[in-house]
Amino acid sequence: MARDVAPLSRLNTRWCGDTACIATAEGAAENAKGGVDTVKAGIDAWVPKFAAALEQVRQRAPHAEVFVIGYGNCIRPGGCFPTQPIRDVDATYIQGATDHLGATLRTTARQQGATFVDTCSLGIGHDVCAAPADRYIEGLVPAHAATPLHPNASGSQAIGDALASAVLSATRTG
Repeated sequence: MARDVAPLSRLNTRWCGDTACIATAEGAAENAKGGVDTVKAGIDAWVPKFAAALEQVRQRAPHAEVFVIGYGNCIRPGGCFPTQPIRDVDATYIQGATDHLGATLRTTARQQGATFVDTCSLGIGHDVCAAPADRYIEGLVPAHAATPLHPNASGSQAIGDALASAVLSATRTG
C-alpha cells in the first residue's frame, strides 16, 4: 500500500552527497500547484483502493478481526531547523499530509468495520525533532538505523505495543 501513497516522496529535497542539505520551500509549494494539493489528492484517490482491500479481507475472512495502524507524528509544526534540515513550511506541510493520511486511514477503517490503532498520540514528543534517545521517527539526519521519516526500533516497538494492546482488548471484548 505504501507505493500507492508515495506522493510524500514528491517533496523537493536537495541532497548533498549522503546527507540531506535542506528540504526547500518549493517542496510544499510544488505539491500545491494550481491550488490543488497533489499529495492530499493522491491520498484521497487511494481511499477507494484501500476500502476495496479491506472489503476483500472481510469477504475472504469474515470472522477476522482487522486492525489498521495509523500514521503518527513525523515532525512538529514549524520543524526544528537546523536540527533537521527541513524548512518550517515544509515541516508543517509534511505533518499535515501525514495527519490527512492518518485521518483517512481512521475513517476508512471504521467504515469497513476494522479497528483503527492510533499511533499519533503515542508519538507526541517522539518526532524527528526530539532528542535522539527519545525519537520514534528518524529524520533526514537519522540518529538510529531507519529510513528517514519512518519508525526506528523504539518507534516500531511502541507501534507494536499499541497494536498488541488493541488485539488483546478486542479478544477480551469480542
